[in-house]
Amino acid sequence: MNSQKIAHVGIFAALYTVIGMIPAFPLVGSSTTMSFSEVLKPFNGILLNPYYGFLATGIGAFVLSLINPSLPFGFAYFIVPAVGSLQAGFLAYKKWKEGTVLLGVLIFLWYLFDTGRIVWYYPFLHFIALFFIIFTGEKLPEFLKSKHIAVSLFIISFCATLTTHLTGSIFFLNMYSPSPEVFEKVVFIYPIERLIFTILSTVLCYAILKGGFIDRDRWKLL
Repeated sequence: MNSQKIAHVGIFAALYTVIGMIPAFPLVGSSTTMSFSEVLKPFNGILLNPYYGFLATGIGAFVLSLINPSLPFGFAYFIVPAVGSLQAGFLAYKKWKEGTVLLGVLIFLWYLFDTGRIVWYYPFLHFIALFFIIFTGEKLPEFLKSKHIAVSLFIISFCATLTTHLTGSIFFLNMYSPSPEVFEKVVFIYPIERLIFTILSTVLCYAILKGGFIDRDRWKLL
């Protein structure tokens, strides 16, 4: 990793930490709230790459967990958003097969839990995301450089956001053992939340890329 890439990782990590202090929605089943850093998970993966995006989001989220100890999952919190950036990077950088495996494994893990089998319909939106990855993933990087950029950004942001969400749900289920009723309740709420964050991520990435502020190919802030 050269000095320029280190600088980019540091910039996006710091941005994640700062934006993470802005509350968005209460987290159903918990006393904590989600923040607008949700918007940056796809953003980091798309504008960096799978691994640097994962690193930037992970560092930013870890620092955020030190600042705000009330965040769910304790010091393991950073893993959840970082996985979303990893997924966005996979889809934006011609690694849709890896993205398919990532989300597919998470869906499989959900059904290993008793609660997951009781609330079997909970990951219905995640199955839709998996469908998008399988049938459009190969073309998404090409679309990013075409007139279909907005469509590509929406699909990437949607899939990354849902990957993050299922990762968090599995962590929540494993660490806190909530009753199935918690997920039965949130199944009517999370689609709205995740679509809002998907739209915000899409708008943000579109403005940055079309505005020429960042050149993804040369790693330069313009």
